[in-house]
Amino acid sequence: MEEKMRRESKQYVEKLFKQFDKIGAGAIYKSDMKKLVETVVPETLGDPELEALLLQHVKRNKHTVLNTKTRQMEIEYMDDTIDFPSCMAIAVHFLTKIERKQSNAFAGQGLIRFSDFDRRPSMLVDPNVLQKRRLF
Repeated sequence: MEEKMRRESKQYVEKLFKQFDKIGAGAIYKSDMKKLVETVVPETLGDPELEALLLQHVKRNKHTVLNTKTRQMEIEYMDDTIDFPSCMAIAVHFLTKIERKQSNAFAGQGLIRFSDFDRRPSMLVDPNVLQKRRLF
C-alpha cells in the first residue's frame, strides 16, 4: 500500500517541494515542510505526530553557492531542513494513515460502541416491520 501511495503521489509532492525550495538546495525548512504536508493532507493540521516525524527527519543540509566577489564556489549550510526523500516518507506516512482510516472506519479504536455507527433509521431498524406483521 505504501509503495502505491509513493508512486501515485511522487509527482505532486515533488512539484510542491520545488515550490518551497526557493534556492534549489534540495532541502526545505521545517516550517515550509509543515505547510507542504498540510497542503497534501489537510487533516494533519495541528497533529502532534507531524511534529514528532519532523523532528525525526530534520537534518543539516549543505549546498554550493557562487561567491560573486571571488568567483568561486562556496559551501553553505542550512539548519533544520528536510530533504526530498524524508519529505516523501512523511507525506506517504500520512497518506497511508488516511487511506487505512477510510477503508476501516474503526482503525485505531480499542473500544467500539453502538453509538459509533451511523444513526440513520433505515440502517438500524426497518420501520415497515410493524406493518408486515399479521394479527390472527
